[in-house]
Amino acid sequence: MIDTIGKEPTNERELVETRDFIKDTPNKVERQIQDLNDVYKHYCMLEDFSFKCEDNDIEMFWMQK
Repeated sequence: MIDTIGKEPTNERELVETRDFIKDTPNKVERQIQDLNDVYKHYCMLEDFSFKCEDNDIEMFWMQK
């Protein structure tokens, strides 16, 4: 998001695309918050069952997103 917003538009089309991207950013952030909440709930469930996740498994999960 930072790269897209920080890039200076070179023409009107890019300016419109950036404006549209900024307008949709709250929706994207909300989806990411929901994803994080889902992952956190899953993690808490695993922790309740004393299931140990390897650091590598957690890293691989995030690389797939």
